[in-house]
Amino acid sequence: MWENVTGTLASGIAGRALAVDFAFTPPVMYLGAGSGVYVSFNDGAEWIKDDDSLPNVNVGSLAIHASARTITVGTYGRGVWRAALATPPACLADYNQDGGVDGADVEAFFIDWQDGNPDADVNEDGGVDGSDVETFFLAWESGQC
Repeated sequence: MWENVTGTLASGIAGRALAVDFAFTPPVMYLGAGSGVYVSFNDGAEWIKDDDSLPNVNVGSLAIHASARTITVGTYGRGVWRAALATPPACLADYNQDGGVDGADVEAFFIDWQDGNPDADVNEDGGVDGSDVETFFLAWESGQC
């Protein structure tokens, strides 16, 4: 069964190439389009446009070199470009970054939250408050990164 993964792609963005980095769960997806490269870390729910180092150019092909951790981009009229593969953002549920989602994450989060540590601003709204607790627990309950 097909599933729409256009997420936050702007209307009119036409994909011309796709590459998938299976080193992460969920896999990181790269989309080559008429205006550059877009990357998604969350199964296509949100897409992020490449930075200014790649010209706003028609991308016709993408190739991942897994062991070198690079992506090569073939463009129309601007040559071939290479960049390091993107790294997904840290897993919110694995707050202490020990590779597991467990009670130690809850303890670490609440110590930082109680102390007002800016690291506990998990919803990135500029303040450490109750909405961070909600954001953290929704992520922790799902156990997904």
